[in-house]
Amino acid sequence: MIRPLIHIGALILSSLLFMLSACSRNDQDGGFSYKLLPVEKDGKYGYIDHEGKWIINPQFKDAYPFSDGLALVQGSDDKYGYIDDNGRYVINPQYVGATNFSEGTAIVVSENGYPTCIDEKGITKFTLKEAELASNFKEGLAWVLVGDKYGYIDKAGKMVVSPQFDDVGFFSGGLATYAIKKADDSTKKIWGFIDKKGKIVVTAQFAILSELKEGIAYASTDGEKYGYVDKKGAYVINPQFDDAHLFNDGLASAKQGENWGYIDEKGKWVINPQFERGGCFLDGIAAVRSGKENWGYIDKKGKYLINPQFKGAESFHAGVALVASGKQIGIISKDGKYKANPQFDGAWGSYSFDFYPEYNPTNKSAVRSDFFDGSAFSKAVIGAVKEGTGLRGLNGNTTFAMLKPMLSAGTEPRPYTNELKDFADITIADGIEISQSEYSFESDLQQYSSGYFTGYYDYVPGGYYTNQNNKLTSVAYLISLDKWGKTKDKALKMAAAIKEELIKQCRVSETANENNSSERSRTVIPDIIKSTNSEILTAWFLYGEKCQYMLITNKDDNTILIKAVFSDGKSYMPKGG
Repeated sequence: MIRPLIHIGALILSSLLFMLSACSRNDQDGGFSYKLLPVEKDGKYGYIDHEGKWIINPQFKDAYPFSDGLALVQGSDDKYGYIDDNGRYVINPQYVGATNFSEGTAIVVSENGYPTCIDEKGITKFTLKEAELASNFKEGLAWVLVGDKYGYIDKAGKMVVSPQFDDVGFFSGGLATYAIKKADDSTKKIWGFIDKKGKIVVTAQFAILSELKEGIAYASTDGEKYGYVDKKGAYVINPQFDDAHLFNDGLASAKQGENWGYIDEKGKWVINPQFERGGCFLDGIAAVRSGKENWGYIDKKGKYLINPQFKGAESFHAGVALVASGKQIGIISKDGKYKANPQFDGAWGSYSFDFYPEYNPTNKSAVRSDFFDGSAFSKAVIGAVKEGTGLRGLNGNTTFAMLKPMLSAGTEPRPYTNELKDFADITIADGIEISQSEYSFESDLQQYSSGYFTGYYDYVPGGYYTNQNNKLTSVAYLISLDKWGKTKDKALKMAAAIKEELIKQCRVSETANENNSSERSRTVIPDIIKSTNSEILTAWFLYGEKCQYMLITNKDDNTILIKAVFSDGKSYMPKGG
């Protein structure tokens, strides 16, 4: 189960096929209530009843189905909170991350905070300071990521299964999937089952393994053909399908060639493969697609109850289903008649499950820690500082020969200039890396005189020669932040932390002295920031006797530029910031 740092946006109508793997990958009901349906109108989300009447007017940036009597919503300031079915906040919007309620609890994260478990009144039960990721509870346990390993906690926050697995799933039927990396290929994982004490019940052996549903799970040993296994990992339906979904109502959709049909628990085709997509059965009816935009509904014999006519179709819940017609969404009953004509702009799929449960927009079942140690990060960026001046061990006494071992094979040659670029990625913390480096020297990297090279030259990565005693005059790093993870939107705070650390360690200040205030003082925004084509959000300049620093964050807030100029009192920086 891959856990990318993504945010799945609202479903657009042209691709409103939110039920397709919907019920196939997760528990059908998931603790959700569908008395009220979250839908979008004019860019805002609210809740409607089964007749299409607004019960809670559209006012939220995002809105999710009700669970445990509360609905998770996102306000205009991007903060999450929880409302009741009257639209009143029970827990005020204050979190940068939050899960749906499950089994009476939710996991939330405040700004620069840790995953925290709360009850339905918003009272804190415990905080997980060691967890990078944490899910909500299923069958009394929640998974957590500590370091690079997964384990499980109970509802008291106690670690009951120590972090030891490379991946895990939710518990279902008393068992959960777990994964370890393959011994011969660490980029791939193999899956098995564990019990609630972490004991291995089925040894990791499957390339693909789902959670249990109705006592069985779909599985694939080779990643090519799918079958179904029981709790002991034994195939009860041999691998023979090109894709497969979980059982529900006694049937499962399976793929043969290009088409989907439905099998029973013995693997026998009950409805022959004939559909382009096939959803799960709920209350004896399933949505299927025939043609690119023709969704309809069939019974368990494969007979159409509602003829194909919709651009998108959700499974039925509580006797109604959301469907897309034209460019808008409406509500139909099981006789195919509209209870609410198409008039809504978007909706969250009830089970839209795409193998990323914690980041699924509807499931909303896990959060990432937002805690950021500014001091630790800034020290990692600055690195070793020599004689109160420098950056990551480099200063004005650094020669090309000393820098050479740090250069990557992809270093860009810049002959007859004093600039050197290196595009190697250097990870300095989780979600933070130096994606580009720029170095400037006191003289050109290649010297040219009367048609001949002069000076002492040595081959370096990139394929050119230079004087090995050429001294460094400046260094600049472009620090890229993970757009979806815990460093999202933190560039300004991180830059501020770097500034404070520079003032503390490197004997610099925000005040220019006479040595660096001459008319020659100027700043040249490095190519490294020009190449991002981003508007500068913040720029700070720090002055010292031997080194000056430039700190820049861009408007997109995804990068930080830090540049150190070793000028021996002759700054290339302006007076102000």
